[in-house]
Amino acid sequence: MELIKNALIGNFTGVWNCLWILGHLRTTGCSQVFAAISLAHLNPAITLCFYIFGIISLPSSLVYLIAQCLGGIAGAFTIKDLSVYNPSSIITKRGTEGNCCTFVGEGVSIGRAFAWEFGQTCFLILGVCSIIHPKNLARLESYPVKMGILIFALLYSGTSFTSTGINPMRSFGPAVSNQEWENHWIYWVAPLFASAVASICYHIICLPENGQDLLKQILRRRKAIED
Repeated sequence: MELIKNALIGNFTGVWNCLWILGHLRTTGCSQVFAAISLAHLNPAITLCFYIFGIISLPSSLVYLIAQCLGGIAGAFTIKDLSVYNPSSIITKRGTEGNCCTFVGEGVSIGRAFAWEFGQTCFLILGVCSIIHPKNLARLESYPVKMGILIFALLYSGTSFTSTGINPMRSFGPAVSNQEWENHWIYWVAPLFASAVASICYHIICLPENGQDLLKQILRRRKAIED
């Protein structure tokens, strides 16, 4: 019986992990599809990072933000309307068939939840900063894979604490579709604050003096070659 029990647990865990991995490969897929068009931000925190680095202008940042907002809402309503599960289960907080809404885990204080979201978003943004560093721009082809691995690691480690938001729009869409706003401010303030802090620190400490100009020149050169 013990052998059967261990086999069942092992297989269940293995399949669950495989499904988890396959599910979060969507990040890699989206990045691969849209990287050539817009560098596939998909996240206001990443857009803020690109703005601080001087890669995009303020008007462009606002366009990105609006597009991300509409995409998050449309995606949440699509899941809610087309899911084979009960929409009130898959879209709501602590649903049994899936959790689209981000929420603070049981026993996790607001301060700890904020710190967790802040810290995880810092890791995400530092990873993005490293990827777009002038010395690494020649290897942008691997950007989707790097982002997929990084986000998967963050999601896997933080889900039980805060559902791992690290993206305000990932939280905003389900919140709108289900009108679930409990502690929602955490998923906006912490990621954006973390993005600003991490981007500025990386910019000051790791980027060379002419790093911003060099970055713009390389990106313009790459765009000219692609055109």
